[in-house]
Parts: sequence; C-alpha cells; structure tokens
Amino acid sequence: FGNWQQMVGDQTGDDVFSGQDTGAQNSQDSYICIHCNEFIPSDEEWLLEHCQFCSSVGRSVDSWSKFSCFGCSFTSDKKYVMQNHIRKHTGKKPHKCGECDYSAKSLEALYYHTKTKGHQSQNKMKWARKNRNMMI
Repeated sequence: FGNWQQMVGDQTGDDVFSGQDTGAQNSQDSYICIHCNEFIPSDEEWLLEHCQFCSSVGRSVDSWSKFSCFGCSFTSDKKYVMQNHIRKHTGKKPHKCGECDYSAKSLEALYYHTKTKGHQSQNKMKWARKNRNMMI
C-alpha cells in the first residue's frame, strides 16, 4: 500500500499521494516497513539492511531476490540496485553535477546528464571512479 509518507502526507499538511517531492519527506526521521510495520531510521544503510534482512519477507533459500523494498513490492539481488530504488521513496539525490545545480539519485542518471549537457570533463572522471565499486 505504498510507503508511510504516501499514506499520511508530509509534515506540512500537504498530501503526498501523487509522489511529489516535498522538503519534509527528505528530512523524515524514519520510515515504516510495509512487510513488518517496523519503524526504520532514515539512514540509507539502515534502510538497506532492513531491505535485506526483514524477517516478515518470505524469502526462499534459492531466491534471487536478496533485497525486498521496505516501501513497495520491488525486489533485487544487487545492493546498488536496491540503493538506487529506495531513493524513490526517500527523495535522496546524492550524486551532484560539478558544473551546475543538478543532482541525481543514481550515477547512471548523473552520467546521462553530463553527456546531454556537455558537462563531461569533471563528472566523467567521478563516474569512472565510483563505477568501479558499484557491483557490490
């Protein structure tokens, strides 16, 4: 049924059903897991750990889905894929363009931005450095 802020709205009183990004969502202290109803601190590492180990998610031993999203039915076997996915719920955009105010949820989106906007020099090197460690 979606994540917690979608059900109750944000702290400003605005409804968040449309998925719009409000400042209150990004400063949220915790999220609630749709599988176990536990509150999870908003720190990305805590969220990822919960997505990996939530005991209310039925995982079979031979399942390819190592991670199950706390806020929807999305699953993945890769940590970086789940990390990029949960940013849809948190609104976090940690990857900044070095030449303008653009920020992205994933390195792929930043790389696409740098190619389409001609900001390739500095950001291309950042992409190459970070991409080496992506396949965790």
